[in-house]
Amino acid sequence: LDVVVVCGDDVERSIPGGAEFSSKAFFFAGKKLVLVRKNEVCVFDTESGGMTELPADQVWLSRSPYDALKGRHIDVDGNLVAVLCDPKKTSDRRVAKVIDLSGAEPRIIGLGFPDATPSELVSIAMDAEGGRVVLASDRKDCLFHATIAEDAQFTKVDLSGHDSIDKSCAPIVRRGVAATFDATGTRKLRLVDLDAGAVRTLCGMGKSLRYFDFDGDRVALASDVSYGPPYEIRVGDASGQPAAPAGAGESAKYGKAGYAQRVALYGDELVFASGSGAGGIGKDEVLLVTDGAAWHEVQRDGAPLPAGDVTLGQHVLAFKTGKSRDARI
Repeated sequence: LDVVVVCGDDVERSIPGGAEFSSKAFFFAGKKLVLVRKNEVCVFDTESGGMTELPADQVWLSRSPYDALKGRHIDVDGNLVAVLCDPKKTSDRRVAKVIDLSGAEPRIIGLGFPDATPSELVSIAMDAEGGRVVLASDRKDCLFHATIAEDAQFTKVDLSGHDSIDKSCAPIVRRGVAATFDATGTRKLRLVDLDAGAVRTLCGMGKSLRYFDFDGDRVALASDVSYGPPYEIRVGDASGQPAAPAGAGESAKYGKAGYAQRVALYGDELVFASGSGAGGIGKDEVLLVTDGAAWHEVQRDGAPLPAGDVTLGQHVLAFKTGKSRDARI
């Protein structure tokens, strides 16, 4: 990682020692950039230019988070960072911690001890607004959840009757509900009410990884209806079943309307979709948007805009564009 550009500013800020940090694992917490160097976590302040190395005896990732097929050991939401640590490396032997980056100096919050060995935990997820942390265990087929507080104890939610949890599962947690997927046959997206323990099964997924989005009110995913890839994008209220928005499947200049791989929810109505961006951007991978009434291709200079790996921040949409060998952000 060489430089960072803050939205609304055209100045490139160099990252001290940027070559040492992973280009596959970096996250924004407000205007601070969370970086990973092997198993270490560092924080770069884009405003002051200062770099803070979190003490290795307090924060040491249980696995270098470079492979999306192996779950997620670090998650960022708002100004908070949740991490799965290696208790053999940390002085307090805690496996789950939250780092608060809202102040001038990071504040490390050590959570309680879940009823699972570190090797059984494949992912961590967090809802900063709701004050909740969730751990996923593929071997015990369950979720553990706790409030964000020192020594907060974890509660177990058993999912053994729901085709277990996929080892690549990276849950999304919002308002006391976790969106996750199983490991048996065609992966199915599920919504888990953490307090009630109720599990609701939605539809099949076209891919594992993170080809779904959930904001507490709505859910969107790349379903198991496909031609190739791409996959039919389905959207719905969290209380109902997702369905293809109007116009899905109609022939378009590039592929079929409403078929893509990556999805991102915005506001109360909009859903953006794109290709995966893996291995370059294909000719049928363009930026799509729907308000539920119809799918539209986002255009530039009268032509659909090539797009892959779409993602949303605070009022900012980002994606890869260009040609396969000449991609830009």
